Amino acid sequence: MQKPAAFAALTLCVVVWGCGSKELTRVKAAELIRQMTANPEGGEHSQEYFEFQEAEDGFSSDTAVIDQYQRLEKTGLIALAVGECSLFGCHYKATLTDSGKLAARRWTKNQFNIWQIPQMKRELIEVTRVTMVAPDMAVAECTGRWAPTEVGRQFGLEQSKVERWSVNFQLLNDEWAIAP
Repeated sequence: MQKPAAFAALTLCVVVWGCGSKELTRVKAAELIRQMTANPEGGEHSQEYFEFQEAEDGFSSDTAVIDQYQRLEKTGLIALAVGECSLFGCHYKATLTDSGKLAARRWTKNQFNIWQIPQMKRELIEVTRVTMVAPDMAVAECTGRWAPTEVGRQFGLEQSKVERWSVNFQLLNDEWAIAP
């Protein structure tokens, strides 16, 4: 006659811990983090960017910008023509190629109309722990790494070592979300 006792214990577990529980689980935290990192709008927490500004008559006093644009030109995504240079900088013309226009569908522009081209993307390996800091707030501790995008690989970037980071969550309208 141990079946009724086991059933009662199982029912108690479901009622006490399953129904109405608002604690953030590791599985749910991982799901939300993966959604964020898959989204180009995920921001600096999910991607590192290379910035590119199209210009008919651009000017840069920073030779590193011209060097980066020349590297980007080798990928076939932009056409670059460097004009006259002086002690103060170089004039240039930089435009997207047809393949650059196609790739740009996955890019975003910032408030200054500068293309944000993902070169590294954060990859979640595991949510190692979730700590409830308040009934409507939690912190997830994670392990992951940065991996180069296609553009990043063409720039010679490599996958980073595994690192730890934390993500803050907030319960809004009975749904967990990554805190702003």
